[in-house]
Amino acid sequence: MGTLKKTTIKEQVCDLIRQRILDQTYTFGEKINMLELSQELGVSNSPIREALSILESEHLITFVPNAGPKVIQIDEKIFEEVQQTARILLIGSYEQCLQQGLIPQLILEMEKHLSRQKALIGDTSPESGHAFAKIAIEFDVSLIKILKNETLEGLYAGFFNLLYLVVLYDHQNSDTDRAMNVAEHEQILAALKNGEPTAVKTQLQLHFSRTIAAP
Repeated sequence: MGTLKKTTIKEQVCDLIRQRILDQTYTFGEKINMLELSQELGVSNSPIREALSILESEHLITFVPNAGPKVIQIDEKIFEEVQQTARILLIGSYEQCLQQGLIPQLILEMEKHLSRQKALIGDTSPESGHAFAKIAIEFDVSLIKILKNETLEGLYAGFFNLLYLVVLYDHQNSDTDRAMNVAEHEQILAALKNGEPTAVKTQLQLHFSRTIAAP
């Protein structure tokens, strides 16, 4: 069991369940057994229910009538809504980067993340899949973080975990490979370096316009 460090039981339980969802200890669509959690952690059902309510608000779990809490199952609706949200956030952030003259700094950040991605292309270890997904998202959200807008970053923070699960699902259940993702990022970076705003927006649009693949 992970070490619980936060000040309230509810926060500790929430962090533990969230991490298990993100590292796929709890897989997509898996039922979360509250009784087993209660026995494992030595806490009552109350903080577990409170933690699960928080995770439901983050769209990481759903409560199914007569079945209880389950990890979300990525479907076509969730997949498209997450991609649409990413397009809105990233293209809007890019426009702000242009206005604020932040493109040179943005290029440097993206180059750093792209280099880390390329280093993982040939790594077949299970851990590398999660690492690659996180770095891929870090490349994309450089557009947000470079602005240093705390309100925007707060909005993104609530969205990050769901985006991560969608990216992870996509790589697990489609013919999307790491080289393809790297190639798309290279195209975005090339358009940035060439000073082609329309091409940047087009590439960002395409990057988050995939269709869902069947499990």
